[in-house]
Amino acid sequence: MRRVIREPLSEETLARLCQRTLQIARAGNDPKHTRTSDRCQARKAEADRLWDQEKTKAFDEIDRVLRRMAPGNEQCMYCECSKGSDIEHFWPKEKYPGRAYTWENYLWACGICNTHFKGTQFPRDAQGKPLLVNPTDEDEEPSVHLQFTPSSGKLVGLTDKGDWTVRVLGFDRRANLDRDRRDAWRGLQNSIVQYAAACARGDENLALYTQGVICRHPMASVLRTLFDLLDSPRGAELVDADCRAAIHAHPEIRSWP
Repeated sequence: MRRVIREPLSEETLARLCQRTLQIARAGNDPKHTRTSDRCQARKAEADRLWDQEKTKAFDEIDRVLRRMAPGNEQCMYCECSKGSDIEHFWPKEKYPGRAYTWENYLWACGICNTHFKGTQFPRDAQGKPLLVNPTDEDEEPSVHLQFTPSSGKLVGLTDKGDWTVRVLGFDRRANLDRDRRDAWRGLQNSIVQYAAACARGDENLALYTQGVICRHPMASVLRTLFDLLDSPRGAELVDADCRAAIHAHPEIRSWP
């Protein structure tokens, strides 16, 4: 999983989201709801009603911006492998209807991560903070909580948040993701070697193209792991010699995603 930079929305769309949030709040504040459970259910019902009919200009913009933010070619922000297809509520709207229309709560996800695995699961710690990694979190890099293992292709948790993320999103039991990460580990190294070879030949077009391929790769988080391991005692063991030489000759590669 890689860090995703959240882009801004237009004032018009933000106003629309704010309006919807107020509608949900008003539904729960209706005087006829005398019990807390009734107020919560009313807010949930209103959020579901509004969401089911949401085919507006504002959501055309939200869909477009999330796709642009997503890694690679509109890939899932969680697994980076499958094509994204859904606006995902990080805090599930079924449990937290007051966040159903919050821009910072939206991610772009594939149906497998969003529906088959995560669903309404949302573990929190004793302070109420999420125990899932949010790829758009401005304060933390996903690599603080998750580590890629080149030999197996697996993502493993480094913290409680990382462990919960692996468990909830099924990263510990999705062999296809392990395979794709291993392929990315090999493929990115090959592309780096190709970039260096193109530079050596003076083939600027091929060098720029190869750079673009590497930077657009949906599993760019694998590239960050490669750089980290390169500087570790295990670098010589895990990173191919030709790739190590290419990065040494072209340190600008380290500034890529």
